Amino acid sequence: SQTKTVFKPRISIVMRYGKVTWIVVLLVLARSRWAWQSLFVWTQGANLHGRTLNGHVQLLPSCRLRQTSVKRQAQSDDSTEALTDLRYGCRNITIVSSAALPWLTGTAINPLLRAVYIARRHQHKVILALPWIKDEGEQELVFPSGITFQTTQQQEQWIRRWLEEQATGFSVADANSFEIAWYPATYSSLLGTVFIRASQMDMTSELVPDNFADVVILEEPEHLNWVHHGGRWSDRFSHVIGIVHTNYRRYAEEDDQRDPLTSMLQPAFNCFFNVICYEYADVNIKLSGTIPPLTRDVTVNVHGARQHFIDKGLAFASGTLSAPTPSQAYFLAKALKAKGYGELLDLYESAPDLGITLPGLDAFGSGKEENEIRARAAETGLPIVFHAGVDHASTTLDKYSIFVNPSTSEVLCTATMEAVAMGKACVIADHISNSFFKMFNHTFFYKPGDVDDFAAAWHDAKEFVEAGNLGLSQENAAVLSWDVAVERLFEAAAMPAGAPRGTSGTLSHCSTSLHWCITGPQLGDVLRDVVGVGAEKDWDRSKEKLRIATI
Repeated sequence: SQTKTVFKPRISIVMRYGKVTWIVVLLVLARSRWAWQSLFVWTQGANLHGRTLNGHVQLLPSCRLRQTSVKRQAQSDDSTEALTDLRYGCRNITIVSSAALPWLTGTAINPLLRAVYIARRHQHKVILALPWIKDEGEQELVFPSGITFQTTQQQEQWIRRWLEEQATGFSVADANSFEIAWYPATYSSLLGTVFIRASQMDMTSELVPDNFADVVILEEPEHLNWVHHGGRWSDRFSHVIGIVHTNYRRYAEEDDQRDPLTSMLQPAFNCFFNVICYEYADVNIKLSGTIPPLTRDVTVNVHGARQHFIDKGLAFASGTLSAPTPSQAYFLAKALKAKGYGELLDLYESAPDLGITLPGLDAFGSGKEENEIRARAAETGLPIVFHAGVDHASTTLDKYSIFVNPSTSEVLCTATMEAVAMGKACVIADHISNSFFKMFNHTFFYKPGDVDDFAAAWHDAKEFVEAGNLGLSQENAAVLSWDVAVERLFEAAAMPAGAPRGTSGTLSHCSTSLHWCITGPQLGDVLRDVVGVGAEKDWDRSKEKLRIATI
């Protein structure tokens, strides 16, 4: 679902504009005495309360965190199964999201729904941690037109009201069944995403009270920790679960095809990506196999569809809701070539040369490349009608019975999940990111890039709808529900009895120290400027506050 002209983080931008700087950074790190001192001290197990190097108060990760009995328990092999199996007991769960409503993006909606569905079980206590963008100018770039907030309380009220009025199926009690915490953040217009203000908070030690720190779910662990300069999540929380939403490597690889120097740096980028995930999470859950292998990873879809979409699919199946016109089809995605528009235009442009006539299509989406996409379609006279982006729950889309999505860049497409839940016939690429949807009989697959196969799948979808098969079965509704998605999450996150925490190993500690050195005041601010996040301005004040807290 999406309504705003905001685009996904483009790591390729970092690679494009930061090539020389990345090389300089590696050279500086190699010659940086304070960086290697920190690494040596940490690997030797020293526990320092503070160390002043080059005029800055430097705190090693170990001194920022109070070692709790839960954390010591988690490192015991005998307690691994009990501490990681969330199907049993009463736990305190912190869910850290990289985005927040009213930005209607999957990385904002899915963590929110996960928090509600876990909390409403009345088994675990839940805190949802969200980014607070204080600057109203930055808010205007992220949120729908006319929506800004002066306080976190105002934004929290908006979010809870959205759950009650628009998410469907939630009572007032459900919307208030969890707590919300905030961390200081800033929006990078260059990358089109939100980052923590690392100098203002160490999330690992300040996000939740000591007596609540138990289980933490990091939604997009590589994103949350990209500029994180703090302690180890596993030192404070008994179980750290990472859920990988986005294939950031894909964005870099797209630029890779055009730039030889970026291609040379790609292995270093992949290594850094893996290090960040490795050092912080006990288990990394990939929503699909499109994400390359990670350390301690498991592939399972732990997302569900909003009840609004499932109810509509059941209503179509029961006949209480009339089926829309069979001949109408639509595509819904942010207006970026990487989000499926590139593949879509390629298919339509290739069709005439093969003597194939593709049906007309309505495309809904806003984004940075919207004008470029529309101009390309108009230049060749493609039968595609473009519209501004809307929420997938909008009644504007009720008249469509066929959903077309040629994208292969997603990890697991939220829009496809929602269309499947509504029981619409879905024409999608036979790609590993869509493997989850192969269990449904109203999905029609084609070989990516094959125009003839694409036309055949579309024809089969049309016949399926005209035969009166639109709708969702009760069995499929259960599979798509968030209640079952939570069960899948708990099962995937559980570690077998006797299994040691991977984050307790020497390599993980070394990775932590390396990342901590790279993201510190000196080198870290260079990196922040390179990637468009912006250098922090108040390191001394922040570090002094943390130093006093650990004495």
